[in-house]
Amino acid sequence: MPFLATLLLTALQSDLPKHPLYAAYTKARTEIPSLDVKVNTTFALGFSADSKYVLLNGGKRMDLATGVISETPPDTGGGFDAGGGRRGQGSPGRGRQFTSAQSPDGKLTARYANSNITLETPNGNREVTKDGSVQARIKYGTASWVYGEELSQNQAMWWTADSKTLVYYRFDESKVLDYHLTLKQNAVQDELYTEAYPKAGAPNPTVQLWAYDVANGASKQIDTTFASTDADIAQYVYNVRFAPDGQTLLFNRTNRKQNVMELCASDLATGKSRVVIQESNPNGWVDNSPRMTWLKDGKSFLWLNERNGFANFWLGSLDKGLISKVTDLRAEVDGISKLDEDRKVLWYTAHDGENPYLIQLHRVGLDGKGDKRVTDPSLGHMVTVSADGTKVLDRASKMGVAPVTRVLSADGKVLRELGKGDLSGYAESGYKPAERFMVMGSDGVTPVYGYFCKPRDFDSSKKYPMLLRVYGGPESGSGREAFKGADAVCELGFITAWIDAKGTSGRGRDFTQAVYRKLGVVEIDDTAAAVTNLCKANPWIDPARVGVEGTSYGGYFSAIALVRHPEVFAAACASSSVTSWIHYDSIYTERYMDTPQNNPEGYKAGSAMEYVKDLTGKLCLFYGTADDNVHPSNTHQLIAALDRANKPYRLYVGVDQGHAGLRQDRQLEFFIEALKP
Repeated sequence: MPFLATLLLTALQSDLPKHPLYAAYTKARTEIPSLDVKVNTTFALGFSADSKYVLLNGGKRMDLATGVISETPPDTGGGFDAGGGRRGQGSPGRGRQFTSAQSPDGKLTARYANSNITLETPNGNREVTKDGSVQARIKYGTASWVYGEELSQNQAMWWTADSKTLVYYRFDESKVLDYHLTLKQNAVQDELYTEAYPKAGAPNPTVQLWAYDVANGASKQIDTTFASTDADIAQYVYNVRFAPDGQTLLFNRTNRKQNVMELCASDLATGKSRVVIQESNPNGWVDNSPRMTWLKDGKSFLWLNERNGFANFWLGSLDKGLISKVTDLRAEVDGISKLDEDRKVLWYTAHDGENPYLIQLHRVGLDGKGDKRVTDPSLGHMVTVSADGTKVLDRASKMGVAPVTRVLSADGKVLRELGKGDLSGYAESGYKPAERFMVMGSDGVTPVYGYFCKPRDFDSSKKYPMLLRVYGGPESGSGREAFKGADAVCELGFITAWIDAKGTSGRGRDFTQAVYRKLGVVEIDDTAAAVTNLCKANPWIDPARVGVEGTSYGGYFSAIALVRHPEVFAAACASSSVTSWIHYDSIYTERYMDTPQNNPEGYKAGSAMEYVKDLTGKLCLFYGTADDNVHPSNTHQLIAALDRANKPYRLYVGVDQGHAGLRQDRQLEFFIEALKP
């Protein structure tokens, strides 16, 4: 780091509390959450199981026929799902798998240790596997780190429902290159941590599935490499689970490009497997784990795919594969609110309001007929459908409009209003809730949406610096729109903003996959154009004082935006940043970028180091020395390039910290100095 930057950093260590608006900022941090509690009051929790009552806060219920409110009897069902999860086991940790799996009958426990599986039985322990070893880099009953991180694979052992068969992973990491981190750097003696980490274009682990028969003590390999249209289709084998019968093994598999995905079913008796559904997209990637919702027969299911360019539901079965469309919107389906097989009706939500982020409720027959949007498209909706399918509990709002809770008929007619969020606190205090905006992106045709927040003493005759918060990675985004409160950071003199540029979710495959093979280019250009157009539309935003900050992909976005568009961005704070995609893992990177061998120009264009010569703004960097996800070498290489180009920067290092963001006070100190609000 240049010596001048070191001196400035030392001088700023405790400057934030000295800022003249610091008191207003700290006051807002206390007051705004209290205002938001009043606005976001929950007036109702759901319907009773018999659909005759709506359950209110405070142990009350309302008779929907009469409107009479009374105490809720203790035996009245709620009719709503309070959430689930893997009970009693917590989380195995990021990128990791559970180390044990108990059989459904509770008599057996499969346990992973020292690269092998041991079966604990009432009569003693058995070795299920023996040849796993750290030296040979073979392991059973666990998975490679990249499977946990990028494929959400937190299990590596699975029992059949009858407790007779244990299915488990075998991983061969002998060709995978290691990455080394130095831990305990704050101690007297440090410690080396090594992970088999497949980077983009480098050798991947080899994966197999095996099945252990408890009765005879023998294991059989499950066929995962059977004939396919793509010889590379079994590169990744994941999302392993059983069908509702508890015996049919299911798994997903993709090729390395992740543009062909297959749902497969296996017969444990023979080990043979077959393809149930294949999804492909030669011009991008496919959803590697499409949503799958089972019907009562245990063989039929609803399947979410993008065959018409937008996520929609199909009806499928294990015997026939995909059968027919259930929804056919030119908008993204969001999820299932109620699957009513008795009435052959699906209630679902979709991104088809007046903007793509205002979620709407639909009702459609399972035969795909009679699709009807039930809710008001000018608002976004969070809904619960009654058990009998005759009523909907609707909580509707959008930015600038407080939530209103209502009971609707099945056709969307308002039957009863239960309450509305209280905005009086905002009116009295002067704090300003977030505001929605829409501007044109880089092509001048496609609208880009976002929102911004203003200070309570906002004056349109003044000029304000803008701080853009980003993540920006493919398939990310702000999600569903609802009322959003004020931002305390604005009280330091900033406008704060968020932009959902190309690559983000909710607007169909073409919008999301516009970034394919071009990360660091398309989404950055789209955001830069949106910022420019936003400044033109709002003269009180100073186009010469725009900052950007984020963590992980948001850190990458911030750093490369500053150096690729110095005419738009004046400052950036980049935390835990990828700086070149050759440094990141194979599964995530290649899904969106292909391999470096196949896309060298794309990798070059997406490297922040290629543009450091153009740096004119202020850059703040942060990384953790124990980051096993986005490795410190990312920031190290950017630092080296900045030093070679004689460019100044500010650096913070989190000693023994993992994948994290810079402390907010340090970040605000940086932006106050750089953007001078």
